[in-house]
Amino acid sequence: MAPPSKDREVAMYCTLTPDEIEVVARKRTAAARLGYAVSLAYLRHPGRVRNVGEQANDVMLAFLADQVDASASDLAVYDQRPQTRREHIAQIIARFGYKAFTKPLVREFVHWLTPSAGEDPRAEPLAISLIEELRRRRILIPARRTVELIVRHAIRRAENVRISALTRDLYPDHPDALRALIAPPESGEVSTLSWLKAAPKSASSKSIKAVLDRLKVVRAIGLPNSLRQNISTSALDRLAGEGLRITVQNLRRMALPRLLAVLSAACLRLEEQLTDLALDMFDKLLGRSFRKAEQQSSDKASRLLMDIIRPLQSLKAFCREALTARLQTGDLNGILDTANWDEIESATSAIETALGDGKPDKYTELIGKYQTARQFAPMILRGFSFKGAASAASLLRAIDLLRVMYEANKRSLPDNPPTGFIRKVWRPFVFPAPGEVNRRAYELCVYFELRDRLRAGDVWVAGSRQRRNFDDRLIPKATFEILRTEGSLPIAAAADAETYLSERQQQIE
Repeated sequence: MAPPSKDREVAMYCTLTPDEIEVVARKRTAAARLGYAVSLAYLRHPGRVRNVGEQANDVMLAFLADQVDASASDLAVYDQRPQTRREHIAQIIARFGYKAFTKPLVREFVHWLTPSAGEDPRAEPLAISLIEELRRRRILIPARRTVELIVRHAIRRAENVRISALTRDLYPDHPDALRALIAPPESGEVSTLSWLKAAPKSASSKSIKAVLDRLKVVRAIGLPNSLRQNISTSALDRLAGEGLRITVQNLRRMALPRLLAVLSAACLRLEEQLTDLALDMFDKLLGRSFRKAEQQSSDKASRLLMDIIRPLQSLKAFCREALTARLQTGDLNGILDTANWDEIESATSAIETALGDGKPDKYTELIGKYQTARQFAPMILRGFSFKGAASAASLLRAIDLLRVMYEANKRSLPDNPPTGFIRKVWRPFVFPAPGEVNRRAYELCVYFELRDRLRAGDVWVAGSRQRRNFDDRLIPKATFEILRTEGSLPIAAAADAETYLSERQQQIE
């Protein structure tokens, strides 16, 4: 509410336009010119009338006096005539489009501020936002108590909107299901809500099962999907955080409408957290298997080198002698007759034994860990619904195929499984021979490709927060149209390009 005092702010808000300078220049005396300019600057920023006897700061006064050919001391002369001051304020309001704050505007600005209060209910940022909007509309800032009244009503209205958004679509059986989460346990030591919050965090097959068990309980409540669309993410986070932070005993003492809203938000957030937790474990366990396969491949390569180094030295000596004899005499008969063929045969057999079927490969080792992945990956495929972009269509068909196989307890792939998603590095292992598909390699390829596509965002999961569809991060179209009709879009830009460009041009000027 104070006038600008720093050089940059003074230059920004107290630089008079040519039109304003022309009006000021018509005043006869230096005191009138300076007083008029000061009143004009106060109405622009902070957006209020200068109080009687209020002394403008020296930086602002000197900056304005320089523009209107006056001295800073002339303001004291100007303040001696209150009638002239009142006349100038009336002239400025009429000429430059300023408006007084009237009682009907209270309701209008409560509605305007409500979306912002729904995003952040702190009073100070809301008051700042309100004052900036008043300045933008050239409405004089009212008394401090009026600003505080508007902020309080906006916060209360936003709270009621949040509660209504999370309770109006509930079915008749939902209140009982939600209150059962905090009911005293009939058996055991904790309530259902406390058990849901105590999901294990360490990655293991057992932990994935425990997380999915909790997820089934949350899903069984059956909250409508529309609840997420009825409320912004930040407002949902605030209510959910309250429900997950407050003790069960305190939740039981909460008023029913607010309790249902808090528990609904907590369930929606728990579903997201448990979904992301299970998918994180899936990612970590696959990564752990891959790193172990890499380490085993590296260890085997090291052991292979140690096993064949002595036989290779024997063969190296024989080959060097043969090459030397060929270069010097061109006759190899002497070397062949004197060679220790038993030693050469032993060295060759040792190399063949060490090499086996071929060089160590991390994917070969990974396929050997199929049973480990088989303990947790099917639970993930059965527990979640995966959707994705067109580029992931082949992978999604493969996931559906494996899900059907697991449910039917089949151990063989159909004749023509989806293969468009298989990358070049996997193909030698998935297709060991023409027309043949290695089932274990195929399943592992699906798991790892699913992990990579989830990371990239090409595949998303319903109910997840980290791995959701990008469009879900936007305001739903239906909600957007309603907010635009009401004129209360909670976005940091104008609703149409023409208005946005006009505002930016005005700021630049």
